Amino acid sequence: MTPLHAWQEADGRLHAISLADYPLPPRPDEDINTLCGQRLTLTRADFRVFPEYQPHKTTCWSCDGEWRRLEGLPPHPALAGHTS
Repeated sequence: MTPLHAWQEADGRLHAISLADYPLPPRPDEDINTLCGQRLTLTRADFRVFPEYQPHKTTCWSCDGEWRRLEGLPPHPALAGHTS
């Protein structure tokens, strides 16, 4: 099955994006719309290929929830009981 979404580091978090909106990988200085509804501008610090890269260790849980909903997956086990 072809993936419908991808994960992109941006604004200090790992966000999900729609591959329908971004069939090619986003680039620095490009604005992206995330599954959590944010519009973010990517920087060189968001890409591993540049020396400015800074690892993002925090997943955007709103993106995760929306990604799971759109892919027909169950909620993340750690968040399954949360309503917010």
